[in-house]
Amino acid sequence: MTFFGSNAARVLRAIGLSLFVSVGACAEPGLEQLPADDNGASVDEVRSTAYERFVGAWDGVEGNLRAAVFTETLESPNARRFFADQTVFCVRAPCPPARVEGAFRATSRYLYLEFNGETKRYSHTFSSDGSELTLREGRTVVYRLRRAVSYCTQVADCNEQRLITPRCLGYMTCSTENRCQYRCGAPVTSCRANSDCASGQYCAGTTCGGSGTCARRPEACIALYQPVCGCDGRTYGSACNAASSGVRVAATGECAPPPAATCRQNSDCGVNEMCSKTTCNGVGTCRVVAVRCSNESIPVCGCDGQTYNNACMALTARVNVAYQGACR
Repeated sequence: MTFFGSNAARVLRAIGLSLFVSVGACAEPGLEQLPADDNGASVDEVRSTAYERFVGAWDGVEGNLRAAVFTETLESPNARRFFADQTVFCVRAPCPPARVEGAFRATSRYLYLEFNGETKRYSHTFSSDGSELTLREGRTVVYRLRRAVSYCTQVADCNEQRLITPRCLGYMTCSTENRCQYRCGAPVTSCRANSDCASGQYCAGTTCGGSGTCARRPEACIALYQPVCGCDGRTYGSACNAASSGVRVAATGECAPPPAATCRQNSDCGVNEMCSKTTCNGVGTCRVVAVRCSNESIPVCGCDGQTYNNACMALTARVNVAYQGACR
């Protein structure tokens, strides 16, 4: 009986050991030694609720993630969607994208991030108030993130975030209306200058001054010549061309040439201009100086008392003509 009892005990121990090895082999990485929590919650209960502490927007403090958003959207039964904006250091093409999208899953001890074709496991710790998150590989801090209000690079990003008040994180963030059009503390729908609007937009309006509305600059325009005069005084081929350059339209049609500047002497005009007059004295207007003249001999007397072979040569020398013929 004693021999049988001893053999039975060995058999039971062997069965128990094989069951332990089997269960351990099927366990999820990172959960091998995860005990029940202080309240006696099971591993499955911990896994189903651990993600909630991560959900929301985070601002990068340390590491190459400038911002990250952990969402509640399921990517698979055990993982949820996340997206981030990372700092990219690139020497040659192809360069990795600044925006990354992937999935995350969490336990009470580990956070798994899946993006760029890799799955990384980090141990995580939160600050006492939950406002700061530190992710480590071993003892090395890889990421340190601080709780933010919202973050977006496209409109769809806002729909997955729990919003209370808007805040500028990076260049743009979500408004309370779930629109990715809130820039540095002020709605970009109202503007007074192009600098008030987001990248790729300009301050559109019906007048050359005053407030306007941020609108996207056209990326392509139809090749039709329907000239308009821009508020910068330049002529554009169409209103679309003006908008593409970030310029409001002042009037239809080409811009009128600017009035000629008045002058009394050449020094009142530009480098390549002269003070053109009908007489040698009085007020004139600035005009561009001729650069090439013929050798035709039609002498004129310049206002400087010199004879020139023709009027063009006198003007090239920035001298007005006193009268036709050689100086007397």
